[in-house]
Amino acid sequence: TRHVVFVRHAQPGNGQPLSPSGLRQAELTAERLRAQFGKVDVVFHSPAAEAKSTAEAIKHSFGKATAVKESTLLAEGVPLVPSPAPEGLRSLPEEELFNDAARAEGALRAHLFRPTGEKPEESSVEVVVGHGNMI
Repeated sequence: TRHVVFVRHAQPGNGQPLSPSGLRQAELTAERLRAQFGKVDVVFHSPAAEAKSTAEAIKHSFGKATAVKESTLLAEGVPLVPSPAPEGLRSLPEEELFNDAARAEGALRAHLFRPTGEKPEESSVEVVVGHGNMI
């Protein structure tokens, strides 16, 4: 069984990757993952400092057996403008939207769509730390 858990990065700090509340959020997320699964095999994260710090806090809770890997496909962006469009998103260039949508699709393919049957007897837990608008 393969479990993929999507997590929004914890609260950023002023001049720090995570605020004290954000660090606590990341720790609580790790506690919940431990209670639910008992292990995490790998944590993928976007290049943003707050996502990396959230991933590192989760890894810290699980130790050396958990890998942490950066994925540029998870970078923040606007893959789709909601309807009705908020004022700040109405003037985004079409090219930027297209590129963000293509990158988001690439992230889904990289982190979700994988060949099956490699090791059906094993169970894995993968955590993907990204941004709210990409989840």
